Formats: sequence, structure tokens, C-alpha cells
Amino acid sequence: MMTDGSEEREFLYAEDCCEALVAVMENYANISREEDLCITSFKSNTIFEVAEVISNIIRSQIVPGENKDTVQLDKRNIPSQYILNFWQPKTSISEGISKIIKEMYHE
Repeated sequence: MMTDGSEEREFLYAEDCCEALVAVMENYANISREEDLCITSFKSNTIFEVAEVISNIIRSQIVPGENKDTVQLDKRNIPSQYILNFWQPKTSISEGISKIIKEMYHE
């Protein structure tokens, strides 16, 4: 890893994102123009946690770096949960990564 893995992101499985966009289109007339529409998992994971999921699946070792993230600088978004009135994410980070790796190896 290029950093210590402590930086956090909200990852979202692509199929969940597609379903959210369909939900927005289907409910367009009912969606408030005053609300933010944040399509996210609403679950924050560290890069180290993501690396752990991957390493458990492909049985590899994680070697974190010593450096902190110098790009995001621990800044976080606070997404509006308004979209949860129309859609909810279904796929956990481990399920999503497992699906991707399985597809990569055509298992």
C-alpha cells in the first residue's frame, strides 16, 4: 500500500449505483428539488479494511505504507440520506469485492 490505509471512503457497488439511478428516474416527479441526492453506501470503510477484504479472498499479505494520505487529508463528505426514501444500497463491501474478483477469475 502507498499509505497507511487510514483514509476513508464510502464505496458503492456498481449495480447498486445503477439501481439508484433507475429509482431516481422512476421517482423523478416526486423528488424534492431542495434536497441533495447522494448515491452512496452510507458506510465508510478505510482503505486498509478494503485491502483486508481483498487479501482474505485472494490470500495475500497486506503491507501498509508509513505515509498518511496527502490528497484527501481525512476530509469526509456528510451525504444527505434523502435518497433512502426511494432506494437503499444492497451490497456490502465484502460482497461487492467478492463478486468482482469472482468475475475477474471467471469462477
